[in-house]
Amino acid sequence: MKAKRVLVLSLCAFSLSGPAQADWWQDTKDMLAYKYERSKDAFFNGRNDYYASGVARHAPWAYSSERRHDELNESAWGGGFGRSVVDANGNTHSLYAIAFRDSHYKPQYTAGYLWVTYWPLAGRLQGGLGYSAFVFSRDDIANRYPLPAVLPAASLRYREAELIGTFIPGFTQGGNVGYIFARFGF
Repeated sequence: MKAKRVLVLSLCAFSLSGPAQADWWQDTKDMLAYKYERSKDAFFNGRNDYYASGVARHAPWAYSSERRHDELNESAWGGGFGRSVVDANGNTHSLYAIAFRDSHYKPQYTAGYLWVTYWPLAGRLQGGLGYSAFVFSRDDIANRYPLPAVLPAASLRYREAELIGTFIPGFTQGGNVGYIFARFGF
């Protein structure tokens, strides 16, 4: 009886699944080539962007109130520069470099690629979602050795001004931090 149920469930699963994607590797290569071309376009032909860093919020479930208040920095002041280009679909591709004060009042250096797609919210106000692939360097993680990372990004944009936020998930040495910065195109 159990074998029949497994067989029936397996057949149902196979019948509901779509055709196999034999070209997933080619699709991945095409997507990476497109991102590379947009990055080159941003670097050589894009608009200039100024980044202003400012807010880091440590999650209350991961850090005690005393530690958040007495020990950790939530004013992640800093800044940076980047270049951006908008593609035919209205998505923004950006290259950036930012330096700011981390949670322990030490400098953190970050450089990477940011991709965001947008939807209209009200008038010229737009909301966006995307991701950033970057390398970062800080004192308390890997002794300043640059490490790669990928994080989600959420955005509110009005004309050339934009608030961008991300969430750094928790790890053994830290994380569980919300980080907000601004981007101004000029």
